[in-house]
Amino acid sequence: MNTKIESEFSFQKSAIYKIKVEGVLKENWVDKFQGLKIRNESSSSGKSVSVLYGKINDQSALSGLLNTLYDYNMTILSVKMLNG
Repeated sequence: MNTKIESEFSFQKSAIYKIKVEGVLKENWVDKFQGLKIRNESSSSGKSVSVLYGKINDQSALSGLLNTLYDYNMTILSVKMLNG
């Protein structure tokens, strides 16, 4: 593994994430998702997709958010860390 990448990544650091889920999330759900911004759009196949975007404090908070999405029966399409 690249040691430069390993040294830049930390489970305790905050980062900006972009999480895509299948379906439509309402804007008033923002409190359920740690204050992340919610944007609804259509995928290339025409299905509804919601994008959660914003700062997540650490990997524990990310895990909690993903568990919340799971609890709401949301299909997670992608999770991308945009900076770290």
